[in-house]
Amino acid sequence: MLALVRGLLDRGQPVVVACRDGPLADRAEFLGIRTFRTGFSTEAAVRDPSGSRSSWLLLQFAWRTASDAARLVVVLRRLGPAYVHSNSLP
Repeated sequence: MLALVRGLLDRGQPVVVACRDGPLADRAEFLGIRTFRTGFSTEAAVRDPSGSRSSWLLLQFAWRTASDAARLVVVLRRLGPAYVHSNSLP
């Protein structure tokens, strides 16, 4: 994916990578690609240490997801991209 992004940048296309904190975000930033680090997490975030679902964790997950989605919408509206690809956002 980063090779595709790099190619788009080389052709003058504005690109932003939106992904969770981790190796992909680190590598994109290292390559000089504008990166929006999301706080999106997986369903595992709603399970307590015993593995059962927690209502409180589910509420926190819902709040974080809505908050991060709103922040991402602001970024996308500001940048006005022609295309958006997502494979890891909830």
